[in-house]
Amino acid sequence: MEVQSQSVALIGVPLEEGSGRRGAGMGPTALRIAGIDKALAELGHTVVDTGDLSVVPARDLPNHPKAHNLRVVGAYTRALEAATYDAAKAGHFPLILGGDHSLSMGSVSGMARYAAEKGRPLFVLWLDAHSDFNTPETSPSGNIHGMPVAFFCGLADFACSRLVPEIAFIGLTCESSRQSPCLPHKRFRHLYPADCIPAVGPIRVIVRRRCNEQERASGTLRALAPAPFSGRQQRAGLTAWGAHGTYVTK
Repeated sequence: MEVQSQSVALIGVPLEEGSGRRGAGMGPTALRIAGIDKALAELGHTVVDTGDLSVVPARDLPNHPKAHNLRVVGAYTRALEAATYDAAKAGHFPLILGGDHSLSMGSVSGMARYAAEKGRPLFVLWLDAHSDFNTPETSPSGNIHGMPVAFFCGLADFACSRLVPEIAFIGLTCESSRQSPCLPHKRFRHLYPADCIPAVGPIRVIVRRRCNEQERASGTLRALAPAPFSGRQQRAGLTAWGAHGTYVTK
């Protein structure tokens, strides 16, 4: 598949407070050491590394008993929303580096802001073993990395004001049914479980959409099984072979 050259802005988010597990904050550094900038340049892209975000806890947010570390995660969410929006407005493709998927509350919100300003609908592709559709009331752990989809669907009590109209899930496992009792939701238009993808080897998952829609992709290594670099292992999921052949096209 031919790759269209773009200007890519790398935005590091050393966040781990949403995951409930230490080490996720090293995600941006690990990806840089692995040579993500070089890999993108070899594909023909121009790479601008904006560095890592740095925040202080948002003292205006409460210490939520069922959403752990909300002040820290909230501060990163606000900073990343602004950084993602600024990068997109400057003509870059925002590529967020991190290890805690609660960061998607900021990245998706930033693209939602940009899309709204341009008068373009937003479409989110969610590549994950989990739907991350918990609210503080349904979460068994209180870790916010399981809540971002509920956040930008407007269901969490600290929810985003810019709602996402359409989401496609790829790689969900049966564990998502326990995590997300509200599935399906009116905003969920496409669901591709993990077991339907590796069974046929590399395939193309085609999500049809209007040509003026703005796409935002968010994914984690948790979609893979095994996932040796992920802190959250899955008993089932996409194989690397299956994931390699999963594309999104217009």
